[in-house]
Amino acid sequence: ALLSLIRSEIPHRPASSFLPTLNSLINNETNLGQHSSLSSDDSVSHGIHREEDIRWKEDISRFCAHSVIHLANSDDEEIVRLALGTLGNLVEVTETHEILGRAGCGKALVALIKHNRLDIFREAGRAISNLLTSFNHQAEVISEGIPGIVTLAYSGDTECEYSAALSFRKLSPNRKSHNKIISANG
Repeated sequence: ALLSLIRSEIPHRPASSFLPTLNSLINNETNLGQHSSLSSDDSVSHGIHREEDIRWKEDISRFCAHSVIHLANSDDEEIVRLALGTLGNLVEVTETHEILGRAGCGKALVALIKHNRLDIFREAGRAISNLLTSFNHQAEVISEGIPGIVTLAYSGDTECEYSAALSFRKLSPNRKSHNKIISANG
């Protein structure tokens, strides 16, 4: 059904209309292993649900990444915000990073961290800080994204500042980032 929406095979619904549904599916408690019947000491069951969550996000990334990244570059700011939220949720698990990286996620996020609308800026910052967990994707951010992260840090918005702090924490072991951060007043 999602692929039909992405391909706009349903004539009365644009491809962007699948984003709220996709975000709901990604965040659905049954997919995140947060079942109400799950006891806190049931680690075997929790591990199984974590694996299901990872597979779920990998599948969505594999089939939807190009479409979501395309929508993140829309002229409609609400579509951009929803697409960035989707990407931010997908990159919460490192198993999706390679798939999303091949689809151009890093470059899209670096471009959008320069946005002037706070909620878009916030979502881009969150997604970048999640993506920086994978060392392989740091080069794109170091190359062009550090000024945007510095702007996040000085934004005055608590969520943006948190994403910036997390991003700097993840970049700090990478010596290639140090001069860029210093030259951007980070």
